[in-house]
Amino acid sequence: MKTYLIFLIAAFLAGDAEAHDHPTIMQAGDVTNINQSSGAALAIASSQHNFDWSNNDLQVGLAGGYFQGSSAVSVGVGRRFKDFLINGSFGSEDGNTGYGVGVMKRY
Repeated sequence: MKTYLIFLIAAFLAGDAEAHDHPTIMQAGDVTNINQSSGAALAIASSQHNFDWSNNDLQVGLAGGYFQGSSAVSVGVGRRFKDFLINGSFGSEDGNTGYGVGVMKRY
């Protein structure tokens, strides 16, 4: 573990010693604002899937989201296996697709 930490610190220091030219927010202008809201409708749609822990059967959900003129749709699937609830979703926003997977365990 100590070797790993020393390696990370050395890599950070070596990378920091080189000259970097990073654009600032002011240079990026409106492009930054567009990219910040890209995918927001899909995130909203995907977050709407709620799966029932007490149900051992396959569960399917359909959800939608809207944010600043963009709309998205998401399909989610979940199933409980013993102590784990495994779920995933697939969605589309403005021709772009996104995927997500989750695992939940109760204690």
